Amino acid sequence: MRTGGCEGNALNLSLIVFPKTTAVSLTSALLGLTLLLTGCDKKDDYAVVHEKQPQPARTAGEKTMLQIVSPAGKTELTLRQLQAMRTVRYATEHGQLRRRITYEGVLLSDLARAYGIDGRDLRVEALDNYGSVIDAADYDEYPIMLAYRGDGKLLTFKEKGPLTIVLPTHAYPNHFADHRYGSQWVWYVSRVQPK
Repeated sequence: MRTGGCEGNALNLSLIVFPKTTAVSLTSALLGLTLLLTGCDKKDDYAVVHEKQPQPARTAGEKTMLQIVSPAGKTELTLRQLQAMRTVRYATEHGQLRRRITYEGVLLSDLARAYGIDGRDLRVEALDNYGSVIDAADYDEYPIMLAYRGDGKLLTFKEKGPLTIVLPTHAYPNHFADHRYGSQWVWYVSRVQPK
């Protein structure tokens, strides 16, 4: 999994020797401008909100949010059970909603690993039966998220929730610019299974 964004544009400033303060200011200004123009304004592509927590037991009447189909069978997860998994956060532009949103959720790679379907292309399906396949190479390499929270609140139906796939376009704009990735922004997610 990549841990730094900007697709290789990172610069290790510790290797540069600055003999004068003026050079530092000029170099910093030029670096800041370069990062701004290339969209690389952060060091990491996501932050960990919390590590994996003990899986809570399902309570009577608790709604199923996600069904995982794996070699072991079908597993139905509630929102609380999803929230107990390692949770990450990043802000990115949602093309359909046309605004930048800070999402929180579970990395697709963590979900796949937890249920024994890692290394396989995954079909992500929505409540309306729409579906898209996400390549294992992509979710292993990039922090593709199954989000349940946006801007600090649970995602509503209007915001493409309660579960939505989010691609890290903020950190890897060149990679995710390819038109085939547009169909992978699956919202109203209800099921994940190997292709």
